[in-house]
Amino acid sequence: MASRPRITLIGTGYVGTALGLGLTKVRGSQNNFEILGHDRSAPASSAAKKRGAVDRTDWNLISSVEDADLIFLAIPVLAIKETLNLIGGHLKAGAIVTDTGGTKSQVMQWAKESLPATVNFIGGDPILGREGAPADTATAEVLVKAMYCLAPSPNADPDSIRILSDFVAGMGAQPYFIDPDEHDGIVAGAAHLPFLLSIAMLNTAARSPSWPEFQKMVGDNFKSTTAPLNSDASRWQGLITTNSAALSRWVDGAIAELQTLKGVIESGDEDKIEDALMKVRESELKLLTSGNDDNDTNPLEEVGKDRFRQIFFGGLGSKKKDK
Repeated sequence: MASRPRITLIGTGYVGTALGLGLTKVRGSQNNFEILGHDRSAPASSAAKKRGAVDRTDWNLISSVEDADLIFLAIPVLAIKETLNLIGGHLKAGAIVTDTGGTKSQVMQWAKESLPATVNFIGGDPILGREGAPADTATAEVLVKAMYCLAPSPNADPDSIRILSDFVAGMGAQPYFIDPDEHDGIVAGAAHLPFLLSIAMLNTAARSPSWPEFQKMVGDNFKSTTAPLNSDASRWQGLITTNSAALSRWVDGAIAELQTLKGVIESGDEDKIEDALMKVRESELKLLTSGNDDNDTNPLEEVGKDRFRQIFFGGLGSKKKDK
């Protein structure tokens, strides 16, 4: 048994490393819990340890979670299903398992199928904006003021929700409780649609007869818009696969908007074009100022505000056993 409460990070890429550094910052000099890292890539886990994101590493997935009290699955969405299947029978009663995947509904279903009722699963998605970036660029500061979506499973113990939300807040992020389906519907447009539009833009240019000349004349606006295409294709494959229905609806909406814009352009009417540009500018200004309202709250009060509760996993196991 672990002598101290243990937090295990499965995956020490950008998000996992940022979480490890954030948790280390939370712990400070008290050293009252251990942070263990596991990654399929030995160099990745070693790099996380060298940076101080984890106290030690374990190459064996099962032994890394057996005595863990809180487990973060900071891995691509499609890897979560297999990982949950592998670790489900090796978790102690009362353990908290959470993920950082960019889609939630499918992950919540996998957790329901793979994890025993004695384990508390809470879906998670830290909105950092740089998921997939190199791990060596991760810092604890990227979590500060970041929205951190949480979607507790129906059988998650209230104490487990308090504990995880306290850690999230302790790292400087903003716990935001949300329904999994609602989460997926929103991120499909806010995070995933831009990637699909960048594919359409690049394919349109690459298939044009003027592609050779286009490459010489392309500007920074085009390059920055298509920059997401340089990221890991398997990560995007997982997000698209597990959120296809919501994404399809957003694509339909984008096509309809492009058709409307096409009609405005073809009209050649200066007033119509100006009106279209002014209206979208108004929306952009609202987007730029969003999130600046200090009164925009989320019901964290419903699950408790007390920071790093004294129970710190104590008693959760016995509660689950009694159920």
